[in-house]
Amino acid sequence: MSELAIGEVARRAGIPATTLRYYEEYGLIAPPPRRSGRRQYPDEILDTLTVVEAARAAGFGLAEIRVLLDAVERGAPGPAWRTLGEIKRPQLNEQVQRLKAMLGVLDAISTCECRSLQECAERLRGGGRHDRVRRNAHTTSRRNARIGRPSEQVRL
Repeated sequence: MSELAIGEVARRAGIPATTLRYYEEYGLIAPPPRRSGRRQYPDEILDTLTVVEAARAAGFGLAEIRVLLDAVERGAPGPAWRTLGEIKRPQLNEQVQRLKAMLGVLDAISTCECRSLQECAERLRGGGRHDRVRRNAHTTSRRNARIGRPSEQVRL
């Protein structure tokens, strides 16, 4: 078993060394032994990091990934992946529906030919071409407020 310095692990895994330190702090990977004060990781860390990055790409948060890795320590990864996948899939489907609604709002407002903010507001309330926008825009704004996300400010 060879040992890898943090820079080599970061290079091979394609992530910054600071991410490795954060994963250690968060408990996703075990702190490695040190030689002359420097972290020396076993080769197997690359397998763990591959799984972590795949889970992140699938939308899992670090807490969920920690659950996955803890389960893998007790057995094969398949059952853990399936269980977490069953939980994550409905969440991702909900996100897809929200994104589709947002695209619908963008499609509707991108054809706006209103001459004033007042006219646009009236149409958003249901009087004109923007009427399908009102519900989606209101739902999106309310959801963003509920989860603490301010609307982005755009300057044209």
